[in-house]
Amino acid sequence: MKSSLDTNFVSDDISSANVTSNEWNMFFIDFECCAVNAVTGPTNDFDTSPWCTTSGSCQRTDSQIPKACCIGVTKDDYQSAPASCHGSAADKFNTKGCLEAIQEKLTENRNQRDVDIDHVLSEGFRVVLMMAVCAIISVFEIFANCCGYRVTEKQKINPHS
Repeated sequence: MKSSLDTNFVSDDISSANVTSNEWNMFFIDFECCAVNAVTGPTNDFDTSPWCTTSGSCQRTDSQIPKACCIGVTKDDYQSAPASCHGSAADKFNTKGCLEAIQEKLTENRNQRDVDIDHVLSEGFRVVLMMAVCAIISVFEIFANCCGYRVTEKQKINPHS
């Protein structure tokens, strides 16, 4: 999970062009959590994400955590989350890490017969699965590029075959 956040969290938005960022933000809202590990201050899991290093409001120092981590926000109002929540990572945000939130949900529901474990797991691993699909697509692209290169080189050497 941390690797996915480090590699793919580029936007504090649920409707950006980056699907993985959108999923992370929805995950923060749905599970009332923030990052992978507990956020205890301005130094947190987001520090190594592209959102903080190259592209987002964290990098511009407008935010230390995504607005989706603020307590009580929904997908409809997270954009208007108060700066006192996301601007300083001081208070009014969900400090619980999402890994802990998943563990709590699993433990909370362990003894209930009517629990739909697939739903709990799918929410928790949706991001992980998205990363796997991206990795597989990348491998196929590399393979296709290599094959195209080999065909082109073979035609240069022996143009009649």
